[in-house]
Amino acid sequence: AGLFSWAPTFTDYGNYNVTFNVTNGIFTDNQTIQISVLDANTAVLTYIGLPTPGNTISLLLSDYAASNKFYVVGLSTSSNPPFILSDGRAIPLTPNEIFLGSILIPSVFGLGNSVGLLNSAGNAIAIWTVPNIPAISNTTAYLSFVSLDITKPIPQGIISISNAVQITIPP
Repeated sequence: AGLFSWAPTFTDYGNYNVTFNVTNGIFTDNQTIQISVLDANTAVLTYIGLPTPGNTISLLLSDYAASNKFYVVGLSTSSNPPFILSDGRAIPLTPNEIFLGSILIPSVFGLGNSVGLLNSAGNAIAIWTVPNIPAISNTTAYLSFVSLDITKPIPQGIISISNAVQITIPP
């Protein structure tokens, strides 16, 4: 008699084939099954503040499954189509120039503390200073963040992907 036991973590998402072999000493048989571990997104992004041009709002990041792990905040002008990772998961931000710029040079897009370390409870605060330019009035911005285990390659190192927060910038 045998026992199979496995408790996957948040970073073990994916499909696994497991083959069980049995014998009674005379005959043998085997059966392969597939175990699917779903990605349980635990990251949540909310904000506090009035998103008017020139104003700074606080971005509240929370991911209890990623305490003391890194995070990166991204910004885009759309959430559809999303950025599709090679493992099939989606970051709910359109990979346009704004998105790429917000990741590579966040301060140019008004993001502060947009790359950092979540605390032991899995929380952090980033900021976004809404650009004070007339062209941004009456537009919509989308923000999201990912939590990261930097000891693993991307996309396996992405622990969780937050919802996209839609922020409409008034005139």
